[in-house]
Amino acid sequence: MPGRSIGPRLGLFSLVLAGLGQPGFAADPDYCQRYASNAVHAQLRNIQYRCGFGGRRWSTDYGDHFRWCVGARWVSADSEERARRRLLRSCRDD
Repeated sequence: MPGRSIGPRLGLFSLVLAGLGQPGFAADPDYCQRYASNAVHAQLRNIQYRCGFGGRRWSTDYGDHFRWCVGARWVSADSEERARRRLLRSCRDD
């Protein structure tokens, strides 16, 4: 279209594309707060249901979960959360 500049749109598009190449860190504090809270609640259910799961994944230390999340890739944090849910479900179904 004559007279319309595409510069700002092209600049925004370039920023979006540049972001796609980033490693996908989960550093969004809101996401990591939810992640850490869910992790602690999962551990409390692990104890309540007597599932016996152990290791860092099964800690009640909110700060440890939060710190791990902000340094991890979002895909890794999402995978951890899914693994906890799957394991708790398998424990309950037994």
